[in-house]
Amino acid sequence: MPPKEAKNIPTTAAGDARAIEHLKQAVASGKHWYIALLEAIKLWKSAEEDYHSRHLRYLINGEAFDWLLLAERLSDEISQSIPEKEKADLLFFDLPPLELTREEFKKLIGPVKYRAYLNYLYGVLVEENLISAVVDEIRKERLASG
Repeated sequence: MPPKEAKNIPTTAAGDARAIEHLKQAVASGKHWYIALLEAIKLWKSAEEDYHSRHLRYLINGEAFDWLLLAERLSDEISQSIPEKEKADLLFFDLPPLELTREEFKKLIGPVKYRAYLNYLYGVLVEENLISAVVDEIRKERLASG
């Protein structure tokens, strides 16, 4: 009888393990952590995973890529190599530690993930902002009408 698997222990797909290994080796060899992280994102295969009691969905409906969620996941793997302020700036304020052109960013994460990232950016984020603006307008109308 095979042993029972422990709950809440992350299992990593082979392609994802390769991405994590690349990330660790690149940082250990002196590459800037942000560049190594973007390269690891390019290698990442899973659209979603269960990791430390959280369900992480990186690819929404097969077309919108939440790259910052994957960046958060991967940064856990090299947390001792990332200055805390740089990590917080990236994950909470979307402020990368290095300035890259769109083309450099696209090359590092790959064209397929870049297109899915644009879908996320223009789809999910714009929709969230639109909903917020409508809610604000409704509040204003209700306040104005007494």
